[in-house]
Amino acid sequence: MKTRLAKKIINTTAVFGNWDSNYQPYSVSQQQKALKTMKIPMSVRKTILEYGVYGKLPKEYRKYNSCAIARSMESNGMYPSNMKEYRMCMRKLLQQ
Repeated sequence: MKTRLAKKIINTTAVFGNWDSNYQPYSVSQQQKALKTMKIPMSVRKTILEYGVYGKLPKEYRKYNSCAIARSMESNGMYPSNMKEYRMCMRKLLQQ
């Protein structure tokens, strides 16, 4: 992966993480490769991998506010680990 692409991936992930965008176009593995390419020190990289790597949102739920969704999932004790669980959690939240 080239440094230019890695910078673009990290910038887009930062925008998504700051809730300025509802769309995350890069997968988790692409974000991990970008961190490796940027040669970030391991102590910082572990923190970023734990808290700064985001999964993609399903297309049908991108119109909703991702910050509000994350807060409501956390308050209800929902911690989806994949797309299937995320969709089930969203169905439960929308039925309430």
